[in-house]
Amino acid sequence: LGVIRGPILSRLRRQDLEAARHVDTFVANSTYVAGRILRTYGRDSRVVYPPVDVEDFSSTEVRKRHYLAGGRMVRYKNLERAVEAANQLSLPLIVFGDGPDMARLKRLGGPTVDFIGSVSSAQLADLISHSYAFLFPGVEDFGILPVEVQAGGCPVIALAQGGVLETVRQGETGLLYEDDSLGGLLDAIYRFEKKTFDPIDCVNNAVRFNRARFEQEISETIHGIYRKEE
Repeated sequence: LGVIRGPILSRLRRQDLEAARHVDTFVANSTYVAGRILRTYGRDSRVVYPPVDVEDFSSTEVRKRHYLAGGRMVRYKNLERAVEAANQLSLPLIVFGDGPDMARLKRLGGPTVDFIGSVSSAQLADLISHSYAFLFPGVEDFGILPVEVQAGGCPVIALAQGGVLETVRQGETGLLYEDDSLGGLLDAIYRFEKKTFDPIDCVNNAVRFNRARFEQEISETIHGIYRKEE
């Protein structure tokens, strides 16, 4: 299998590059992805951020009880970092979601970590309202969850890579840390607990990614393509 994999992948790359030559306009869901398109195809992109249903979440004055992490439980999201940080600091952490990595993560969880499985939008909104912060140690092209969390007035502690560089305002709606390690996350949590964040700043930042904005921008992009073809 290893012998034929190389030639097959080389052929697929050539076909992909050839097909890309016939693309009129590239649309990326973040400048992070736009940069990857530029490096791969040598083409610029129009950035249109995905729609986020921010109106499903609201900031409420309730008692904070836990940190929050979760989503689709797959390896690249690095959720074990959040679990290990909670173990080391004895932080109350709720982890929501499901996926192929769930059994492994559960085995890592200590006494202060609670895995609750999949949740509805209403349940997620309630979890967010009671959270000190959302721990996001993975890398996403955009990342819907960090925006939803901010829409609920909750700050984000995230690895400073990928879409969060565009959706989280450093020091205002969360903390972004550079060191991709457990120590980096622990240091960010220490710094977070010495700061205060205004929930309104989080909400106002999240509103930038609402569905109406997306519909307007994608419509403008499509009409622009048609105008170029006329």
